[in-house]
Amino acid sequence: MIDIVKELRKPEQVWILEALSRRVPPGDARTVQEVEGKLRRAQAGFAGEKQLFFYLQSLAGSAQTHLLLHNVRLVDESAYQMDVDVLTTRYVLILEVKHIHGLVHFGDHDQFTREDKNVEIFSNPLEQCLRQERLLKTFLEFHNLPAHFPVFSRVVFTSNKTILSVSEVCKTTIRERVWRGDAVLSKMKELNYHPSLDQIPVKEVYRLAHVMMQHHTPAWFSHLRKKDWRSKLCKEESTVEIVIATT
Repeated sequence: MIDIVKELRKPEQVWILEALSRRVPPGDARTVQEVEGKLRRAQAGFAGEKQLFFYLQSLAGSAQTHLLLHNVRLVDESAYQMDVDVLTTRYVLILEVKHIHGLVHFGDHDQFTREDKNVEIFSNPLEQCLRQERLLKTFLEFHNLPAHFPVFSRVVFTSNKTILSVSEVCKTTIRERVWRGDAVLSKMKELNYHPSLDQIPVKEVYRLAHVMMQHHTPAWFSHLRKKDWRSKLCKEESTVEIVIATT
């Protein structure tokens, strides 16, 4: 059984960047390149989340309860946004989605790179997951939610054009904590048989979803605060009003 508590919707970041890309003066090459780069990454991320939701739809035929939440952002000691949360009667699963084409390499010392035409260095998604896992556990404790909610986090690569390369040091960790999109359901079934997991009442699972939704805090324009984008806009559009749906 599947219940989508917070539905899949185009993230506000994509709406904002799409609007900005139409308003930045074409002659401002540096800003055009920066906005278009951010937009491509945001659109790729959303494409991956849509692909993951497609796979998760198969949970509808399961006897177990699964609650899905998309892009929940919580603020505790610091802000953190989770791509997809799956709440079940056995565990809470945080899924960090990556929709990346090309050769992806997990190296020593937490190095994470993507090689397509060029080599790019990214923040390590495994570290992102561990941080989200730790902060969500703190959130549960702070809001007096049952301590027996086990929290797991995994990185999911949804593109069939991703080629994974892993250093010898990382192999065991990657095998456990990094999944392919089409393997998500089978991997979730494996988690169900984890020896330390107890059954959680369905009402407690819904209570957790309710509390998470209550404390969801959208990051209104937060990714633009370090830039004065308004000074970059066309003179005839010195201010921009963007109407977007809250998520």
